Amino acid sequence: MNPTSSCGPDRRSSPSSDSVSKRKLALAGNRSRRLTRTVLLGSAVVFLAIAWLARELELDTAELRGYLITSLLLVAAVVLLAVLMAGLIGLVRRFLR
Repeated sequence: MNPTSSCGPDRRSSPSSDSVSKRKLALAGNRSRRLTRTVLLGSAVVFLAIAWLARELELDTAELRGYLITSLLLVAAVVLLAVLMAGLIGLVRRFLR
């Protein structure tokens, strides 16, 4: 048997849990930024495609703008409802402890 070989895993070459945690946080941040960038770019492309189609098909832009505002208000209402429900659930959990 070689005197420099060991029976167990080599602890010196394994990364510490602190460096692993930092690496995971960095990867999560990169994922979050990529997702945000993808959503924003996708939204911009869809908006431009709808604008191009409206011009190409000679649709009433005021009516389309109204639809856009209505859909944005609906999305905002759903997000607000979700935030309120999350807050309510947090309060209930706090009082049940």
